[in-house]
Amino acid sequence: MRTTLACFFLLAFLALPCPRVSAEEVPAAPSPADEALGLWNRITTMLIDMAEAFPEEKHSYQPTPEVRTFREQLMHVAGANYFFIRLAGGEKTRPEHKGRESKADVVAVLKESFDDGANLIRELGDAGMGRTVKHPFEDHMVSLQTIWAVAASHAGEHYGQLVVYYRLNGLVPPATQQQQQQ
Repeated sequence: MRTTLACFFLLAFLALPCPRVSAEEVPAAPSPADEALGLWNRITTMLIDMAEAFPEEKHSYQPTPEVRTFREQLMHVAGANYFFIRLAGGEKTRPEHKGRESKADVVAVLKESFDDGANLIRELGDAGMGRTVKHPFEDHMVSLQTIWAVAASHAGEHYGQLVVYYRLNGLVPPATQQQQQQ
């Protein structure tokens, strides 16, 4: 009986008219370069805000001895950004960061890496997003648009790890604070 009733309600729901949306009401899809840049800028903002808000005295925090410190996580992201920049055909390489241990230095290196990535995306434009390269971790070719998605995804994975660092220190990540204020 319950199954019959559930099926009846499902069919009744599916029979409801679907609101029509005209082409004028739906925003146009962003161009490939704009799409890549939007994704890149979103993770940039989240990680930079996080790096700036985490207390400097906690930049050497690591949840266990086997994992990177907060500072090392950020420097790893910056280094990976330059890996993807070079893969996409950029000339920039990771700046030397030995001795760059202060919060201000780490934030500057991270910002520079994201700025360099954004500049290369703009330089490549839509035509460049269609160029293909060998996937860095798999045995096939992909477009540069995919490479930038992989790069943003990598940075996002580290963002997630750093959320845990925040929480283990009794802190609320900036993006969560912003959501709570809305």
